[in-house]
Amino acid sequence: MPRSGTSLLNALLDAHPEVLSLGETHVYKWATRSDPVAGLFKGSYYRDWYPEGTSARRSFEQVLRQRLPAPTPTARALTELSVVRQEHQGMVSSELWIDKTPRNYCHLSEILRDFGAGTRVVFLVRDPRDVVASHLQEWSRPWRGVAKRWAEAESMAVSFRGHPAVHIVHYEELVADPEAVMGVVAEHLGLEWDPSLLRPTFDGRPWKANSCEGRGEWSITSRFVGRFRRDLSRSQVDWIERSLDRRMQRQGYQLQGSRRAFSAPRFWLDLRCAYSTTKSRTMARGGRR
Repeated sequence: MPRSGTSLLNALLDAHPEVLSLGETHVYKWATRSDPVAGLFKGSYYRDWYPEGTSARRSFEQVLRQRLPAPTPTARALTELSVVRQEHQGMVSSELWIDKTPRNYCHLSEILRDFGAGTRVVFLVRDPRDVVASHLQEWSRPWRGVAKRWAEAESMAVSFRGHPAVHIVHYEELVADPEAVMGVVAEHLGLEWDPSLLRPTFDGRPWKANSCEGRGEWSITSRFVGRFRRDLSRSQVDWIERSLDRRMQRQGYQLQGSRRAFSAPRFWLDLRCAYSTTKSRTMARGGRR
């Protein structure tokens, strides 16, 4: 989910010579629309990468429309997008492309169904207190909703734990020992180890961490681990822990307060997450949408 380290992981993989990053495509929002290309530019970062009115936008959009003239199956839409992006950027043909859309966890079952047996998923998990703190620095949206979405994502991660196509990475472990973690990630993705996996880039250029995290960093840093201690109030931390205590402990995160036998927020979150997980699996089997 957003603010869990997806940008960092994407930048590390982007540096590998065999990998092409498509960024955040949000493909499930636009692939099957009547005008998928318009949907791409409306609902993803591509509108920023290729600003409207520029020659780069016109040439990119013209070629893409030739390949995606009508509603398109999701897997084909991303395949065509990867081809056009490589050609337009003058990139070397990549063996593997990645999509870092944080909310892909909502479509995990569909992704595994739509993209075939060769699909690999890397699922990032981060301390929910730090996720909320990071969100609050960038956005003013209600922070309790962020915690609820973390619970849904965590439930999805647990439901796919052990699946051969899914590998779970904890943000805290990634920034503490990037070489070890990226070695396992590379193996999961079928990539040969390359030292570039420790040098974050974007389109081959050095990548600077999201500015909303503070100064921005040119390298991997662990200084944002535990940021909730300085950025959240005691009442905010207490609410998150009361709501997510079991899930946090399941992911190895220690609580600052004591665990309660019953928590109303936790109870309703458990029901919501059970529903979301069941719905996702039903959709993957071709059930009602």
